[in-house]
Amino acid sequence: MGALSDEHERAVRVASVYGVLVEDRDCSDNAWDGRTIALRYGGRLRPVADIIHDLAHWLVCARSRRSLRDFGLGTGPDGGEGAERVVSARTANDEEARASLLGIAIQRDLGLGNWSAALLDHSWGSLLDPVGGHLRHLRWLHDRGFMRDGMAVPPEERVADAA
Repeated sequence: MGALSDEHERAVRVASVYGVLVEDRDCSDNAWDGRTIALRYGGRLRPVADIIHDLAHWLVCARSRRSLRDFGLGTGPDGGEGAERVVSARTANDEEARASLLGIAIQRDLGLGNWSAALLDHSWGSLLDPVGGHLRHLRWLHDRGFMRDGMAVPPEERVADAA
């Protein structure tokens, strides 16, 4: 990998704690190609928030879909061609919401990137809006050990469960 910012290096290290590789490649072929997270988009470094978001997808998706492009959710906004959706639209939407919330919590708790901008970017301006299902997704993350007391569970505590 070329020269990275301190935050990019930290994001790569956090992913590696889980055994997830961040590869110096462009995500024109998919942000998650079934084995690595892309470091670049359009030849430029992707925002740290996007890298952590993809890590969060890896954490919350079914283990059986970790080897599929874009986790079997279909092609996302940064992805290329060929990511087939193998789950229902509701499952894909729920998983997207959970990955967004978990990724933002990881960013916040580890001091990576501008998590408040990510909060707005992912339309989570009001985390206490039960109509939007935010509480349901936070409860799902808590019940499965991804979050505790409003904080993301540290990677070293989650590694055994993530494998």
